[in-house]
Amino acid sequence: SSDLALITCGEQSTMYYLDIESKTLLKLPELVGTSVSAAWFLDEETVCCYAVDGEGICSCYRISPSANQAVEVFTNLPIYSGASESGFLFTGTRYGLYIDSDNTLQICDLRTGTRAIVEGLLCSRDSIAVTMNAEGTKMLIAVLDSTSTSLNICQLGVLDMKKRTVTILDREGYEIRDETAIGWFDNDRIFILAANSSGEKYLYLYAFI
Repeated sequence: SSDLALITCGEQSTMYYLDIESKTLLKLPELVGTSVSAAWFLDEETVCCYAVDGEGICSCYRISPSANQAVEVFTNLPIYSGASESGFLFTGTRYGLYIDSDNTLQICDLRTGTRAIVEGLLCSRDSIAVTMNAEGTKMLIAVLDSTSTSLNICQLGVLDMKKRTVTILDREGYEIRDETAIGWFDNDRIFILAANSSGEKYLYLYAFI
């Protein structure tokens, strides 16, 4: 709704929930009991936010502004980075991804707090890219070739949240061109941009319907 907003203001970049119609202003740190690093809407009734301490350890909260209440989704998990043994990746949507120390991937529903293991993706902590489509219904997990000097993507995985399915594509021949970008072309198709040594550009489209 255009009447709802999350705003940041003040010297400490304090985050607030604002409902213009009801003239409600809530200070998110007061609800969760700590400073807030980032926040977004799960829907018009629910806000998700997380806090990160100086050691890179995060806690995640689900907030119901109408009830003036915050519920802890999880706590004491590291934020994902290539240097950490494990970590959590936020996508700014209902779903996030946890990478365990054995490279196991778990999809996490931030509305319910439930997790499910993603089978079949050959992930290493320093070679993964994650993004959601515009509808927030599909998650792209791209596994990068860590031996390559460019982006070259050796495996694609798409998690369909509505169908509760995982589709995995092992790519071959990606090393013959330098791949430079990947993302959602629309809600069902993924694009990869590449170029050869002569400067010719290529666009690959993969449909996951």
